[in-house]
Amino acid sequence: MANRYQSKSISGQKNKPQSDDMKDALISSELINIYFNQFMVITSGSDVAVVVQRNGKNEAVLNLSHVIAKALADSLTKAISDFEQATSQKIIVTGSLNHSKE
Repeated sequence: MANRYQSKSISGQKNKPQSDDMKDALISSELINIYFNQFMVITSGSDVAVVVQRNGKNEAVLNLSHVIAKALADSLTKAISDFEQATSQKIIVTGSLNHSKE
């Protein structure tokens, strides 16, 4: 059965099906697995930093260019929208998300 989801690079080229990429990433011992349930976004003139937290404790910092940050935001928005449509389940946004700007 073909997977209907395809991952795309920023250049728009199609890669192998997303489920294969996810499976490879999940079983790789070379990748760090980080779970987080809170985050802070900090923007500057040159980049964006995302501090991910688990239960109030800082776990990692992701440093992104503005271009990649926007592409990630767009991809996450589409992924959640597709999930909501496929499952008829609305994902709520908690009021405890901490967004900050510099």
